[in-house]
Amino acid sequence: MIKRIALFAILGLFPLALFLLWPKVRDRFTTAEVAVAAVRQPREELLITGSIKSPAAEPFSIQTLLIEEPGKEPYRRLVSLDAENALELTLGKPVPGTYRASLLVGNQESSASKGEKWLATPQITLDGARTSPTDSVEAREYNRPWLLIDAGVCAMVWAALFVVFLRAWKTPVLKTP
Repeated sequence: MIKRIALFAILGLFPLALFLLWPKVRDRFTTAEVAVAAVRQPREELLITGSIKSPAAEPFSIQTLLIEEPGKEPYRRLVSLDAENALELTLGKPVPGTYRASLLVGNQESSASKGEKWLATPQITLDGARTSPTDSVEAREYNRPWLLIDAGVCAMVWAALFVVFLRAWKTPVLKTP
């Protein structure tokens, strides 16, 4: 009976624990994020927020946003990061239509030779009769190599626990008189 409980714990609870810990793991491997939100309080306005957590981005550095608004051509806007590498830009009162924001990620000095890499939000469509107090969309960029390495290490630990359990299951228990 104890062996079956241990097998259940190894096979079921370990992946469940990883699933429950995903929000903390996701934040650890997030290198950049950008969001577009239509906020109604204290006044109705459109906010673009984000952060860059990569070591290349220094506090108070200048970053580039590409903004798409209804009735306008897409345009670039320079914003400054704060001390926590976060950015915020207010566009004013939203008009009905679709909005999108993109954040230039990577080394901007070498972007001309490599091509620019943008982290773009999905489109947010606003109409005149919004019922929710906040409408928003978000995009995240992950450090995929380190995420895959950590996932591989977790899978190896899980497999090692499973092998140890199987060997213990096959080993006969010696009974002492």
